[in-house]
Amino acid sequence: MKVIALGLLVGVSWLQQLAVLPPSHFAWLLLACAPLIIWCRWLRFPLAVACGFLWALYQAHAALYPPLDPLLEGQDLAVTGVIASIPERGQPLTRFLFDIEAVHSIDAADLSVPERVRLSWYDQTPDLRLGQRWRLTVRLNRPRGFMIPCSAPPTGFTHS
Repeated sequence: MKVIALGLLVGVSWLQQLAVLPPSHFAWLLLACAPLIIWCRWLRFPLAVACGFLWALYQAHAALYPPLDPLLEGQDLAVTGVIASIPERGQPLTRFLFDIEAVHSIDAADLSVPERVRLSWYDQTPDLRLGQRWRLTVRLNRPRGFMIPCSAPPTGFTHS
């Protein structure tokens, strides 16, 4: 039992050391690895490491990439929130995390909007700073790659 616990700890720690989160579809391998721990005594430690890694991967994706309601994808939403990260300026876009506090669009009132999104603001951007509160019109999309949780080009804004 101690070998399994140590293996799980090593697997979770291993995932925490990675710079980039692997794709979520690898987490399904947990269903194959977990039963093998019982049957293969000589492979318990490596299988426990794999299970710890895959479990942490599943949990990380669930926490970092909450599902977006398909009805909201591609729709313009008026939201109010706070800039939650230092904006990364590049050409032609600026990216930052945005904590949504309120949704002002009538269509999205009954739908679940993620609490934190990553916004990509294209072209000219005003002076964005960590902690500023903004009212933006955004278009949310589900992740298309492994690096961008949600991207949305703000189309209108008001600073408060």
